[in-house]
Amino acid sequence: RHTNEPMAAAAVLVLLSGVLIVAGGTQQQQQRGNYTAAELLALREGVRGHFEHALGAYLAHAYPADELMPLACAGRVQRSRGSLDDTLGGFSMTLIDSLDTLAVMGDWQKFYYIMNLVLDEVHLFNNVSVSVFETTIRVLGGLLSAHVIADGNGDKLPGPYHGELLDLATELGKRLLPAFDTRTGIPATKINLVTGAHKRNEDTTTAEAGTLLLEFGLLSRLSRNDSFQIAAERSLRELWKRRSSLNMVGTSLNVETGTWQNSGSSIGPGVDSFFEYLFKCYLTSGEVKLLDMFWDAYKAVEKYHKHGDVFYLTVDMNSGDVTSDILSNLQMFWPALQVLIGDVEEAETLQHFNMLIADQYGFPPESYAVRKNTLLLDDPGYTLRPELLESAFALYQVTREQDLLKLGESIMSNLETYSKVACGFASLADINTKRRDDRLDSYFLSETLKYLFLLFDTAYSYACGDAAAAQAAWLLQLPFVFTTQAHVVPIDASFHAAAAVPGDDPEFRYSCRRQDAHTPVAEQTSVLKETQPPLSEKVPALQRPADVLVREFSVGDAKLRLKLIRSEAEQRFQPLARMTAVVEQTSESTQIVEKESKLTTNDESTPAEPQLQRRALLAAPASPAAFGVPLTTDGVYAPMVFRQDCCR
Repeated sequence: RHTNEPMAAAAVLVLLSGVLIVAGGTQQQQQRGNYTAAELLALREGVRGHFEHALGAYLAHAYPADELMPLACAGRVQRSRGSLDDTLGGFSMTLIDSLDTLAVMGDWQKFYYIMNLVLDEVHLFNNVSVSVFETTIRVLGGLLSAHVIADGNGDKLPGPYHGELLDLATELGKRLLPAFDTRTGIPATKINLVTGAHKRNEDTTTAEAGTLLLEFGLLSRLSRNDSFQIAAERSLRELWKRRSSLNMVGTSLNVETGTWQNSGSSIGPGVDSFFEYLFKCYLTSGEVKLLDMFWDAYKAVEKYHKHGDVFYLTVDMNSGDVTSDILSNLQMFWPALQVLIGDVEEAETLQHFNMLIADQYGFPPESYAVRKNTLLLDDPGYTLRPELLESAFALYQVTREQDLLKLGESIMSNLETYSKVACGFASLADINTKRRDDRLDSYFLSETLKYLFLLFDTAYSYACGDAAAAQAAWLLQLPFVFTTQAHVVPIDASFHAAAAVPGDDPEFRYSCRRQDAHTPVAEQTSVLKETQPPLSEKVPALQRPADVLVREFSVGDAKLRLKLIRSEAEQRFQPLARMTAVVEQTSESTQIVEKESKLTTNDESTPAEPQLQRRALLAAPASPAAFGVPLTTDGVYAPMVFRQDCCR
């Protein structure tokens, strides 16, 4: 949109001495003391209630359709909304997308029930063209995340699991691969999962082409098939090759010619998750080239997009000139990314601004602008998006700030008041009038409620002084990242070791195999240590604790330490020094890695795994409408009991 287009509504914001003061708003964020453990437990279980209401309504009124229409109390089966319906593939998307949220909430009985429902009843491959991007992040990511969780938590499941979700994900990945058959290697936007048909001469967005590597990379590692990793990696490289001299990418380009069709660059719609995946793919692969790409892109954002302390505007990728001052709800993920890279102060400033915007109407608008100290709504809707809560959860982990909990409580209360209906939760067509829209996207269950639950879950464990008090303690103690759809991707130190060995590609050395089959493990370890000096030689002494964020974890006896540093000596638009990763291994851990290597290489002598048999579905009632109450092992529904005695 052009900056002179009319806006839908307004609320006044006054800038005084650089401090944002709000006139009006919902008055939800009043001063109060710290939350007690009992209050946080009640809030966490309130989020669980929201999730069960939404998923129960989907199962009762929409399944096996992809989405629920909460006002009509029916499944969305007809494509009537243009490109918005490209997500619909007839594969019960809401069911798959929300599966790992059940595990995060500690409801293993329901997780197992829904997992079996997916395996026994869901049909993934229908004769319809679907979005490559949406299918990847929602369906493929959902299957892979659920597989990783089920495979690593067998002791919590009420029955056996033999990797069937991975088999399904691998087949889906193979059916998505033909979309990459373009001259540039940048995938077509849509593909028919039965015929493989796709349009070759069409435009795609940077986010669609650059937000595939986490899922495809994880699929390659788990399936031991490099083809998925190679395809997604090439797409990302081709995008970056076409960056401007200012290290910026545009919004859309042609998949055959590679020419930019929209040179507008932003951290919002059409681009947003591109930045996120550069850094997260570095964390999961250890590929330094990805980190270099991220820093170049991040510094360009800080230099050209950022105006003042909080306004990240759309600019031309070639000149850096502002082309639009419209801000988007989707941009509210940026503080979460800044927390991940250690730029906490910048994240706090931006998050507080975003919270003030949301407080004006109780929810953040889809798009808006601030002109002459006035908030103007461009698109007044709210489709139950997660980005504001994603950043609140991330920031709370490092600041413990009570205002972030107040934000979560406010959003949860407003969902109850304005969005909740008999058949789930409805999006808002207008946050000013609170007029509802007959729409419930799967990300509400996959992301919004997951981040809201984790916000209160971790706060509860902090209030108790016991990390084990969190329902998601099993997850939070592990090294992992969330995908852009909030699915779980583990960080495995052994992949970092493999990434440090030069391969065929001079730019990207990453391989889906844990260790190079032709290089002894001892040599790989020595190469890694030679290329990564000790942290003590790289990290200067810093005065503020917030400037250093350390994460350390183990795989067997192998330890990986990530240290994120912001140097005081850096310039304004170069606030971050390079992240460094060091793998420390003992002789015992080397033996462990060697053993794992024999199990995970693509050696032709490795015997093929036997075909796994699908187990019977856990006993369940005929109607899924009763989903609101959990199953017992004998198939009888019984109410779930939560401990009322806090911190025990």
